Amino acid sequence: MSVLDTVQPSVLSRIAAVPLPHISATVATGSMAAVSLAPGLLPRTAVLQGLFSGVLMAVGIFVAWALTTAWHALPLRTRSERFDTRSWRTRTAIVATAVVALFATSANGWQNSLRVAMGAPPVGIRYWIEVICIAALTVLILTTVASGIRKVLHRLGFARTIGIAAICAFGLQLAFGSIATASAQSVEGLKFLAAGTDSVRVYADLDSGPDAGSRADHAVAELDRVGGFARSAVVVAVPTGSGWIDTRAVDGIEQRFGSDVAIVGQQYSAAPSWAAFLFQRSDAEESAQAMLTAVATRIAELPATERPDLYLYGQSLGAVGGSAALAEALPTQLCGALWAGPPAGATRVDGTTVLANTSDPVVWWSPALATTPPDLSRAVQDAPMPQWIPVVSFLQTSVDMLASLDVPAGHGHRYGTEQGTQLGTCH
Repeated sequence: MSVLDTVQPSVLSRIAAVPLPHISATVATGSMAAVSLAPGLLPRTAVLQGLFSGVLMAVGIFVAWALTTAWHALPLRTRSERFDTRSWRTRTAIVATAVVALFATSANGWQNSLRVAMGAPPVGIRYWIEVICIAALTVLILTTVASGIRKVLHRLGFARTIGIAAICAFGLQLAFGSIATASAQSVEGLKFLAAGTDSVRVYADLDSGPDAGSRADHAVAELDRVGGFARSAVVVAVPTGSGWIDTRAVDGIEQRFGSDVAIVGQQYSAAPSWAAFLFQRSDAEESAQAMLTAVATRIAELPATERPDLYLYGQSLGAVGGSAALAEALPTQLCGALWAGPPAGATRVDGTTVLANTSDPVVWWSPALATTPPDLSRAVQDAPMPQWIPVVSFLQTSVDMLASLDVPAGHGHRYGTEQGTQLGTCH
């Protein structure tokens, strides 16, 4: 008998002794992995795809564990242990692996079709190896954390654990909120003021006044001081949540009007746009209304022959604020309004110019996306469009929001100089 003859059975027996997950866990994990590989709107890095797949797979494991635990707790349940033998677990694992491999093959083709449309290099085997490693590490970390939380709950009790978690969350919110406010309050305004060449640009940041009305008055006074109302056009630009005004829009406005234009903006939040959209939408609306009304009122005070044309521009959350501002009657005519990448179902589009890419997750995303297809009637197709799938499309679009700006202009949530050049004309 050779050494190989003695080693081979030992190795095979060890492999055969490796425990396999329950059928419910395998089915749940495989299903979630397949969902994570469904077509999205934008190209993804291996890190983002791996994290998304890992999080969903961990959720699948948790759901399977919760259902299994609940099932075993039923006093009148009928057990079917014969369907959870090792042979059935092996067959289920093989089928689940084949299904996930099929979805990964399809996802590879879809990712490359998006990358071709957006001028990005294709993905290959290395990309998917990285995705698998990151997903596995994510599952390991999340399941370990979940196990730790379960032990803490068992020792401290539910009420004490929730109380400690709430205190920690509140402390983190205060810490990150103060950092964000201190760092973002003036940076975006400086970028806006440094943009363009010959136009008049005025920006009122959060330090300009204690509320939206006083900041708007400050901006109008400054616009008056630097001769902004002597230009032929004034554009009220409503920023995103962080106070950002797209410099490509400034370039487009200058292409549209030359140097004979003034652009004015007012910051209403230092939080990221997604956070402001969820928690500070009313601030955006109040700020836009105050600024547009103040500018329109000042224009109406000028002699009729000296009044500049008034325009309104907003991108993303800025479009939401601008849309709310249009609900108020103005003392002077508004020549035109333009929304770039308006959030789904959150803006008035009648009588406005809308710029929307079909690959823009902001244009797709809303809670209604889980049950209703998106309205893309005003969007321009710039890349392959995935088929809408209930719930799945909502999850995929939510993840794509994280990478919506990591693409060239004309794709995703990035728009070009047409944000200014397509502003309307007074009639």
